[in-house]
Amino acid sequence: MDDGLYKAAIVCPVCENKFTTTRVRILAVKVESSDEDFCVHYEGLDPMLYEPWVCEYCGYTEFGIYFEKVNDNEKEVLKKLCLQKFTDDLTREPFDLSEFHEKVYAYFDMLGEDGERDYGSAIEVYKLLLWIQEVRNAPFSIRAKAALRIGWIYRMLGGEQEIQYLAMAAEYFTQAFEVEAFDDGGMDSETCAYMIGELNRRTGNVVKAIEWYGKALKISQENKNEKISNMIREQILLAKKEKELGKKSQ
Repeated sequence: MDDGLYKAAIVCPVCENKFTTTRVRILAVKVESSDEDFCVHYEGLDPMLYEPWVCEYCGYTEFGIYFEKVNDNEKEVLKKLCLQKFTDDLTREPFDLSEFHEKVYAYFDMLGEDGERDYGSAIEVYKLLLWIQEVRNAPFSIRAKAALRIGWIYRMLGGEQEIQYLAMAAEYFTQAFEVEAFDDGGMDSETCAYMIGELNRRTGNVVKAIEWYGKALKISQENKNEKISNMIREQILLAKKEKELGKKSQ
């Protein structure tokens, strides 16, 4: 195992089994650069690959910081998904795995020694994470976080699927902006509006990007956050240039 990784024992809140997950030591993290949508590039180990934890017994998957935060209603719906390993589809063999557990087994087959993840296995674990978040009806901002990371990983790989997942994240952030209170210490409305703008710009929706940058700028000015305001202004100028270039190419 890489010296920057270590094992941690966790109790699954869904099946109540104890398992180990691989985590990244803080001192092993070295930031190289970051993009305008806050995608961080690291030198060596990328902690983003290890943010989700997966129970090896039932497949329950969640960001580590939310892993144990499961209420009774969520636990019931998650048990139906995670504890039923075999299909109830009468057109298939009775001992065939359910679709969810086929994905879980495929993910574990992709892992390296000692639970080390590469970009390929990380994409699969984030897709499992999105599945779980849909089932438990997680807040849109958290679902956006998962979709965004899939987009970022595809960016690292130079994959065309990046745009698909950035667009998905933009939609989740838009829903979050409309219905979430942003008072739980997580993402604030200013950052959310900015991300909607930036992700729309990156997916080619320049007009919508400028609109959301404007909302973000208004909030940042009200909060007297000059550093963020300047960053947003730079992105507005960039989006306007891209808009003009698009007109000229038509």
